[in-house]
Amino acid sequence: MYKFLLHYFGKYGISDKHRLLIFLDERSSSYSLYDLKALLNREIRQRYGRNADVIRNVEPICSHKSEILQIADILMGAIGYHYNGWHQHSEASAAKIELANYIAVKAGLSGLAQDTPEEQEQFEIRNLTVFR
Repeated sequence: MYKFLLHYFGKYGISDKHRLLIFLDERSSSYSLYDLKALLNREIRQRYGRNADVIRNVEPICSHKSEILQIADILMGAIGYHYNGWHQHSEASAAKIELANYIAVKAGLSGLAQDTPEEQEQFEIRNLTVFR
């Protein structure tokens, strides 16, 4: 999670005046969100030349009570369905295939297993293996 947040969202702290709020689904972990915030801010300062903390807060949120996180889960599920090739299995869900195809068409893609072009800003898909 640290590498994903740093590499993908750190760049949006384009000045010391920008502040980012990060909401993560509630989880159990031995790492505190306070420590995650501190690590992210330290690395963003070094990597992007910031003099102030860009990450204002990292907060847990219950996805079952948040409509925006539920939508994000649906989108990520559809992308994962294509990316992992599950849509090609004989027992694949027709509804999941239809949803994934609909999202791909709206994003201007032939499928959700590919990254969106760098210049596309409204909806982006990035291969997370580059952050490992």
